[in-house]
Amino acid sequence: MMVRITRVSEDSYEEEQLQQFKFVPLIGEKGWD
Repeated sequence: MMVRITRVSEDSYEEEQLQQFKFVPLIGEKGWD
């Protein structure tokens, strides 16, 4: 599971649990060699 934490104000954060995600390789000019 991945957790995304977003700052919504100076002292407050929002947490979202992401159930389905996939890491994919970066390609092209901005990708890894």
